[in-house]
Amino acid sequence: MIGAWASGAAVLVLATSGQPAPDTAEAQIAGSLDTLHAAATQVDATTYLGRLDPEVVWIGNDVAERWTYPEFEAFVSPYFERGEGWTYSARERRVWLAPDPCECLAWVDEVLDSRTYGTAVSNLIMRRADNGDWRIWRNALTYPIPNDLAREMTGEIKAWEEANPQPPRLPELLTVETLPINDLLDALHQAAHVVPREHGPLPRAVAGVVREHDGEHGHDLVADPLQREHRRRVADVAVGDCGLDRKDSHNDNVAPKF
Repeated sequence: MIGAWASGAAVLVLATSGQPAPDTAEAQIAGSLDTLHAAATQVDATTYLGRLDPEVVWIGNDVAERWTYPEFEAFVSPYFERGEGWTYSARERRVWLAPDPCECLAWVDEVLDSRTYGTAVSNLIMRRADNGDWRIWRNALTYPIPNDLAREMTGEIKAWEEANPQPPRLPELLTVETLPINDLLDALHQAAHVVPREHGPLPRAVAGVVREHDGEHGHDLVADPLQREHRRRVADVAVGDCGLDRKDSHNDNVAPKF
């Protein structure tokens, strides 16, 4: 199954009997995760949290457990302060290096042995920092249910959820302001203002007309859809059609020079 994965990505499969070659990205990723697990056992909060990317999202086994870095730090710190740690050790680990020129992302699947819960599964995305340090960017930790036990155990979960109804905790709504692409969009918008206009304005669909809202020279302008005489809407002018003045406003030879 591993060999059938998309070409261009390096794949490493670790078991208890195998270790990656030293000084490779795979070895660095494995070392970073081993350090994380060891720090949890040794109740070393500084080292443990140091294995997390500042933009980490950590998803636990409970449906309400979705933490950012500050939230996860607040969650685990009281355990460390009380001297309470936990033990996870990697039984199997699969590492996929992303086929990206930056060589800065990798996917990891871990089968873990938990001293408390038994078998656990961790699905991670690792990101390489500017200093070359591989840290956890995304992690989802779950406790797998054997198929033969699934119906009984999920039945217990459903009964518990019905007896303890809780609203789902939804992730933060993504907007243009919160997406990383915001800076790129700003740059494109700024570039649009310096496009040469010697050939006239660039073509665009007629979406509406502007009317004054308050007062003869009011500053509040409101866009209204174009209306026919009896309040029926005028269809949008499609690219390639003539304009409202019966002149073709589209020039195929004019293009923005970004």
